Amino acid sequence: MTETVYDSHGAPVEQFNKDQLAAWQHVTERTGAARNGIATLDLSDDKAFGFLTDRFGGDERLKAYFPQFYKSLLTTRRHHAEAGPPAGTTLLEQDDPDAEKWHPYVTISYLNVTPDNKNVLAQGIITLPNDATSVAISLTLYDEIAGKVIAEETLPAQYNTLTQQIEAAGQLDDIENMRVVATLVATYQPAGSPYTIPITKVSTLDGSSVIQQITVLNPNHNNHPERDYIKVCLGRGDINTADCDYIYSYGRLDGRPVIGVSVEGYAQLVQGFTFADPANISGSCVLRRRSAVGDGATVAFPPDKIPDLTSASGTVINWNIGPDWFQGVPWDQNQTIDLEFVLNFDIQNVGLRHLSVTSVPPAVGLVQPTNIASIDPLQFVWGCVAETTPVLLANGETRAAIDIRTGQLLASPDGPMEVVRVWHGREDKPMARLITSCGSSALVTDEHPILTPEGMRLPKDLKPGQVLSTRDGETTLAAVEWARFDGLVINYDLAPPGEAFDALPDDRIIGFYADGLAVGDNRMQGLCADAARVRPIPALADYPAEMRLDVLNGRRARAGLPPVSSMQTL
Repeated sequence: MTETVYDSHGAPVEQFNKDQLAAWQHVTERTGAARNGIATLDLSDDKAFGFLTDRFGGDERLKAYFPQFYKSLLTTRRHHAEAGPPAGTTLLEQDDPDAEKWHPYVTISYLNVTPDNKNVLAQGIITLPNDATSVAISLTLYDEIAGKVIAEETLPAQYNTLTQQIEAAGQLDDIENMRVVATLVATYQPAGSPYTIPITKVSTLDGSSVIQQITVLNPNHNNHPERDYIKVCLGRGDINTADCDYIYSYGRLDGRPVIGVSVEGYAQLVQGFTFADPANISGSCVLRRRSAVGDGATVAFPPDKIPDLTSASGTVINWNIGPDWFQGVPWDQNQTIDLEFVLNFDIQNVGLRHLSVTSVPPAVGLVQPTNIASIDPLQFVWGCVAETTPVLLANGETRAAIDIRTGQLLASPDGPMEVVRVWHGREDKPMARLITSCGSSALVTDEHPILTPEGMRLPKDLKPGQVLSTRDGETTLAAVEWARFDGLVINYDLAPPGEAFDALPDDRIIGFYADGLAVGDNRMQGLCADAARVRPIPALADYPAEMRLDVLNGRRARAGLPPVSSMQTL
């Protein structure tokens, strides 16, 4: 009689039968041997196809509850049989990823024993830089010593989403004698494609952490440790540099600024452990955009160069990457970026172990173990009106944007506003010249919010005839011209005199006059950017009829409700 296994929540965990175990071993062995333990599955392989469908409930369940998703799997299976094995598409699969692009990213961001030494907890992440029709994700924990599945979590096909995170926790029988294999399965269907991209990532945990402590030297809070983000100022000059933790200070490469941020630190082993000689060090340094919709990731530093910048001897390992390692990465303004730095190494008489320095949010309620060092995310900011733009002061004087300083009072539609911070940056994208019927002509970046009687609007969304707000009242937009630009841009954080900037509510609209045109400040630009990243949730009727059952059951699964077998049952 098979022993009933329960996960950390007390729910029974379904066990592999003989065929399922054979398929699981087939896929995990092949995937574990691939680059970074990740591979796109060849669904023409019967065992790989069976492994994948089993992760999402099996063929019959998929046919009944997610027919469109199952159809895409069958279409992909035929395509792989006809066209040959699929090429790797995700960041960690690629031999030489383009650092100037964001790539699909699938990884197990966390795998370790919980602090009570009773459970294993894993966390998986999938982020995509482009639109996808659907995303499904599953995470399985298999105890190879005990020969049983100790946890399995599944999120069936979700629609209108690009980023997913999943967690699984399982109970251990013997903390001293364990080997747990975590298998993350992610499938996504690019928008407009009939094919699904099925990806598997495998990580192994065969012992508790050997790291006693990690000390992170960089990136860190250099000036404002109270913030929950590390502020990086793009193209920043010498004005108000104390407000930033890092600035561009290493010149330009191929016309683009080079940032000055290091990844630097060291770790100490637990007493009784030493690094092997050689330690066989490898690793990755990945940057991931954080937003309400798809993110994607890019390798900010070539993995093959990491061993040369890392040393391990005795009980200490050191790393020092940078400080000019950000060059070429596709930054944009008001982005929040997660850093994931991973080092793999061999321990004498033990084998492979790893540590990581990461700002990716940890699993809910988890006390981080000693082999993971948490840092705050990096936030990138720079300015948005051309440096020569006339800016109106509260006393009626006009000065060029570049000449405005902190503490000065600017005129705004709601009275005087104090300059809390000044942002300087360099823009090399085309900028919008907004020409009004009253003669104003402001040059702004494409994401700088413009005040209208209906609220904030972005230049890229404005059309001639639109009513705009100016220092002299309302006027109409006569034309929008896009001009080539490569120069300094400026923006400000503003607050009413006597009010705390950090306490301003999100619905408080604050701006200033740029060549007479009312525009939002840096805070408003960030809020507009966040709002633009929120993906609207379509009504069920907006989907094609053949997709509605999948969409409905995906939403029900996300809400913890049982699926329905047809739309008629509702």
